[in-house]
Amino acid sequence: MMRRRMWGVLAVAVLMIAACAQEAPPPPSPIGEVTRPELVGLINWERTPATVVFRADVIGGLDAFAERNEVPPCTVYGDNRVIWTVLNADQSESVAWDIVSDETIRLFVERLTVEERIYSYTTGVDQLEAEGVQPTVERITLYVNDELHEADTYGGWSLGFFERVTDLCRSLSQAPTLFEPAGGWLSVMRVENDPSISSIRWNTRLSGVDLGRLADSGERSWVTGDSARVFWDVLRRRGYGTTFEDESGTVYQTAFEIPGVTRASPPPP
Repeated sequence: MMRRRMWGVLAVAVLMIAACAQEAPPPPSPIGEVTRPELVGLINWERTPATVVFRADVIGGLDAFAERNEVPPCTVYGDNRVIWTVLNADQSESVAWDIVSDETIRLFVERLTVEERIYSYTTGVDQLEAEGVQPTVERITLYVNDELHEADTYGGWSLGFFERVTDLCRSLSQAPTLFEPAGGWLSVMRVENDPSISSIRWNTRLSGVDLGRLADSGERSWVTGDSARVFWDVLRRRGYGTTFEDESGTVYQTAFEIPGVTRASPPPP
């Protein structure tokens, strides 16, 4: 895939957008105050909640089932939500979120383009994967003006680049809120009992969630209410390897995916 390289010269992009102005629809009504009107025509994105405008992610090191629980370090979505992880003092993980203004996102993209030179970096992990190597990889995704750009650890970025742009993303919010799910997709599979692994006793009757039945189905099930919050909190505080034990003594591993929060969740029902 050919990617447009932009070396911080935003004026070039302005000319290109101006040339296509007659074909492009007008930008949506702005969210928040606009003090840099010249950026309104320069930087735009798809306004759907599922669109990833920017993402700083770390991929690898987990099996496919456990990966379903993963929340990328920071993501900006098309509906102006920012979702990011927070490392707590006890090394557990929380997730915070906020809705930010259009201008906040545009200034962020401008900084990524001009100061951080994001378009000068590419991806290099594809070659390693072709050779059978499966490394843990830091990856940046930017999708604005209908152009997708990706870069990763092996694409030539400088030392500290990933940490710097991730911190920039996390600092976009001025009023962060702790994320608590109303519902999510639960996946369940039976595992061998391992006394060395933390396990939670699960009451099928009180919760209304039959882990054995879900494990037999092999399919995701939409879970809401208190059960959703329990799965979310336990997996974030205790880790993805935490198991649940039902009344029969059967032990299960779970994954809990939230649309627009975890990395690759299906859409809500």
